Amino acid sequence: TLASALKIADRIQDASMKNWAQAAIAATQAKAGDTAGALKTADLIQDARQKSGAQATAGDIAGALKTAELIQKADDKSWAQAAIAEAQAKAGDNAGALKTADLIPDSRQKSWAQATAGDIAGALKTADLIQKADDKGNAQIAVVNVQANAHDIGGALKTADLIQDAGLKAQAE
Repeated sequence: TLASALKIADRIQDASMKNWAQAAIAATQAKAGDTAGALKTADLIQDARQKSGAQATAGDIAGALKTAELIQKADDKSWAQAAIAEAQAKAGDNAGALKTADLIPDSRQKSWAQATAGDIAGALKTADLIQKADDKGNAQIAVVNVQANAHDIGGALKTADLIQDAGLKAQAE
């Protein structure tokens, strides 16, 4: 049961593994419809990046955004904000997801968040701003994946054609 999983997670000594386990449990609780339990579990998480993701998955977007603001490391903050945008998009709040995506300073994460929220053109425009070829290709792959998951195969193939790196292009196709 999830109660047993929480007890086991509480005994984990390694902080990062404990945070990961608690975040996974919170996600499972949220998926099962136990929002209150998911939020209670999210409160146990010490890592702000993991905590904000768990809060967003449980539907506490305001709390997740507040937690994400506490993150000092730019990459971690961008990751957290992208996870929040994804949760908003999954909940059908594409406008909110795009607003959250606008907060993301990292173009790779921002592009993915925009694509997840349905703004493919914006995601591709953001990906074009990325100077490093492999980072740009990875951002474009993320857009391809979103398009493919939305059954936009023509769009996914068109986006895959934009990828310059042959190895990354092969992954996309």
